[in-house]
Formats: sequence, structure tokens, C-alpha cells
Amino acid sequence: MQPKTCWCPTDGLVPAPHRDRQRGRRDPVAAHGHPRQQTPVRQVADGYLVALSCLALTPQVGIGLGVAFGIWAALGVALTAVASRILFKEPLNWAMATGVAPIMGGVLFVEAAGVH
Repeated sequence: MQPKTCWCPTDGLVPAPHRDRQRGRRDPVAAHGHPRQQTPVRQVADGYLVALSCLALTPQVGIGLGVAFGIWAALGVALTAVASRILFKEPLNWAMATGVAPIMGGVLFVEAAGVH
């Protein structure tokens, strides 16, 4: 029987018992009956870490930090509205779309003001 595997971002795909023996730990499969998995909180934290790391790199490519954050926020609002319509069949009416439009327009104004 092959050992169960678990995925960790720092370790890659490695058999859990082998990795834990190297670190002097007990086998997580034997201890809990299932391999160690990332919790949703950890996944969200990892996602924010990646997003904020990318946001920190924006000045290096010539985009202002305020503009990049505004684009991120506006896309977040717009994509969340569209995703909730597709995934959860929530209504997306003209009033809601009209509310998202000024957010996106504000980002365009900030971008236009930053151009010299």
C-alpha cells in the first residue's frame, strides 16, 4: 500500500510519512486518520499574501500603488458581483450595475490624474 500524500506549498508533493520522519515528527495519517490539509483560513491567508506581494511589486513596473490598489478593489467588487450572479443565481439588476460603475470610473479618474 502506498503512503498517503499531502500538499504543502513549501514541501511540494511528498509522501507525508517520509517527510515527517525526516523532521522527527509522528505520522499525521496515523495520528488523525487522514493526511494534513490546508484549512480555508490558511488558503485565504495565502491568497492575500500572494495578492499583497504582487501589489508591492507594482511600483517596479511603473504603476502607482494607489492606482494598483484602486484597480484591485474595483475589479474585486465587479468580479464578485458577476461571480455571485453566475454561481449563486443572485440578482444583478441595473441599480447594482450602476453602483459598480462609479467605482470603476473613480479608478479611471485616479489613473488619468496620475498621468503627466
